[in-house]
Amino acid sequence: MTQPALLAALQEGGLLPDDTLAVLLVGSQARNWSHQASDIDLIVATEQTPAAGVFALMPSRAGDSLVAATAEFEGRPVEVHYWSQPQVDALLAAASWQVFDGTGVSAEPFHSKERQFADRLITAQVLTGQQWQQSTCTALQESAFRSLCIRFALDAGEGVLRKALGLVRSGDLHAAVLAAKDAFDYAADALLLGAGELGSLRKWRARRFRQVAAALPIDFDSYWALETMRGFDPQDPGRWVRQVARFVRTTLLCTELDPRPGHYLDPDDAEAEDSPAEDAAGVPLDRYPRWHADVRPRRVRDGLLLLTGEDGVLLQGPHDRLACRADGRQPLAEVAEATAAELGRPEAELTALAAELFGALAAGGYLDLIESADSVPS
Repeated sequence: MTQPALLAALQEGGLLPDDTLAVLLVGSQARNWSHQASDIDLIVATEQTPAAGVFALMPSRAGDSLVAATAEFEGRPVEVHYWSQPQVDALLAAASWQVFDGTGVSAEPFHSKERQFADRLITAQVLTGQQWQQSTCTALQESAFRSLCIRFALDAGEGVLRKALGLVRSGDLHAAVLAAKDAFDYAADALLLGAGELGSLRKWRARRFRQVAAALPIDFDSYWALETMRGFDPQDPGRWVRQVARFVRTTLLCTELDPRPGHYLDPDDAEAEDSPAEDAAGVPLDRYPRWHADVRPRRVRDGLLLLTGEDGVLLQGPHDRLACRADGRQPLAEVAEATAAELGRPEAELTALAAELFGALAAGGYLDLIESADSVPS
């Protein structure tokens, strides 16, 4: 397949309107993921939505419809998705940082065709309209599109996981496994979004993981074992649910929700990085720090943000690294030891800091200090 021949065929077939702004080869062909039966997928950007020779896909944010057309080229099916400039502008408006800061998440912020457009725009091979593609990519990447998608995936995955763990405790293990599968899907989506993979089509998830493996906190084999439920024991379903819980928790702690530097810093906060969030007495080193059930940890550019109701606290530096280990599976002394090794700092210093920090967080209702290891995370 040659690009000039494809463009000529599109032109002859009446698939390129006079107001065409760009023609992009997208999908598996553009990413070298195609096989012999793969379609040829294209995005054609236009000034206005074409009306002739197309069929409607779904309503757009611009008040009209997203439309497409089909053809054939060298024996392969061709599918052309048209995006008009008003439709692109409406999508970008829905992805503004004002939207991100002003609303919570109760439903998916973007439908599958919008996620597909964003993913394909960034990974496209440009046939014509390089400037349009570059400027639109820049606008998309500077928007809150990815952060809105991540926030929904993290919130949904965390919520479903809580239900799964509750079902384990109640003994309904079949329902717990099904809920955990949903939680895994949301977490995997968030993890890939955090690494810049915007698509949502599940059949490409393994390829996406391999594509960005170096940027992920979880290796491919560990991901694939959960994806395929390798090692699932029908006699002990709760074990697999707990493995998913650790995957979701890693995703929550490592996936950057908000890339804006300084956005969560309090300009009136003059405390040093190593001082605890608030004064509190130290705690016994044999206690196991574990997040309170209502706490939602979120990674932002400035550190680890702990949210509970309308309140929150931002942890930075060693506070951040200590807090990431508060999973109820290690006593405070081991948390401090592991963090000291990670940061290359004296163990005694991190032990004192951990005791103060976890004492303050416990006093503030952010975590519990339990007496024995927690086999089923909160």
